[in-house]
Amino acid sequence: MPGVRLYREALIDLANASALDGGTGRWPDALVPDVDELVNERRNAFPFSVPAGETRALWIELFVPPGTAAGEYAGSVTVSWDGGAATVPVGLTVWPFTLPSTSSLRSAFGFTYGAIPSEHGLGWATRSRRSAPATARSRSDTGSRSRTSTTGGRTSRTSASVYGPALDGTAPTRLTARG
Repeated sequence: MPGVRLYREALIDLANASALDGGTGRWPDALVPDVDELVNERRNAFPFSVPAGETRALWIELFVPPGTAAGEYAGSVTVSWDGGAATVPVGLTVWPFTLPSTSSLRSAFGFTYGAIPSEHGLGWATRSRRSAPATARSRSDTGSRSRTSTTGGRTSRTSASVYGPALDGTAPTRLTARG
């Protein structure tokens, strides 16, 4: 269905706490996409197994285009498993306002361009150009607007050339520029 993205929550086993307020054991981590939007490839998110006595979460992202009439919408989702299926009613409330398509606040997530893992097998510019539309789609700002020094060996001018479209609303996403 157009405008719908599916993700499965993955669990990881932590032997060491990742922060002072963290812990060890099984923790929910990344959302594994049905289709990786950065490279348009199907991933191994579905189908999946759930051990007895455990639960799993699914994340369903629905794009509501600007101009959609405010109101209550109803639908259903069918979930199937070995030996059965269930149809679950779903409700959606569309509010009478439109979020801007670009970030309105400067922010930084402790993100540095040199921290993007080189194990992806891609150069810095390719990795950055692929991730910029996802950054824009989530209305996030990696802090690029406030950078004045070099970061990870890249100048802020280079960062602006890669992330500029994500920040000014011209990146190739479903969100319109400054909408």
